[in-house]
Amino acid sequence: KHLSESGVTKSVTDGFLNLDWEFADGLTEKITKDSLFTRLIPEQYIDSRDLAFKEVKEGLTLDGDYSLSEFLRSFPLEAVQKVAFSSPHLEPKDVIAILKPEYCADWEDEECGPGEDKKSSPEKIAFQLKQETFFNEVVCEIITTKGKSSSKEYHPEFLSFFVKFCTGFDYLPDPDGNPDFKITVEFNMAEVEMGAHPMSHACVNVLKLPGMLYENREAFWEKLRESVMVYGTKFTMQ
Repeated sequence: KHLSESGVTKSVTDGFLNLDWEFADGLTEKITKDSLFTRLIPEQYIDSRDLAFKEVKEGLTLDGDYSLSEFLRSFPLEAVQKVAFSSPHLEPKDVIAILKPEYCADWEDEECGPGEDKKSSPEKIAFQLKQETFFNEVVCEIITTKGKSSSKEYHPEFLSFFVKFCTGFDYLPDPDGNPDFKITVEFNMAEVEMGAHPMSHACVNVLKLPGMLYENREAFWEKLRESVMVYGTKFTMQ
């Protein structure tokens, strides 16, 4: 389970077999089924996490000189866990709350006279209105109906996969401790063609949608579902 949650699936481990691998001790060996589980996986997925936890502990306690438990003992455990690790339960309203739409993101405004601000063309304003309506009435509606357990259209894994598609994480950080955490929903006129699959840049929390939008709600849902679900089931640490 630990390895599975790290993205280490059978297809991933099989891909390592027979590769020439240089280990941390400087030795290069061909990966066998035995060395895969006795050397490679511990070194890449377990030892590194153990080291990370030790470094975090040293940092929080100033290398043992500061008692973190003494400081935190007056705080409810639930509050500490929420701020530090977020809630494991995703709700549609929480996801929608961190979405930050950018309409006609790559459309430059028109140049005006000296000393005057740039102004949007009537065509750009019309597209912005269409994109705003699409965001409010389609994007947010789909997140609600697919992510709410009481909905007839409820999709159990959709919310976590959607968040992972946009951010690389399965859960959202606590909003009180991370008020600036947002997912930018960028309506892009040039990079994403009309009706195309949504794109994401998880390292900067950006979801890119076609500026020309989709034919209808169902067309968008199918493209979004395919992108989100494939990413959620196939994305690994490689």
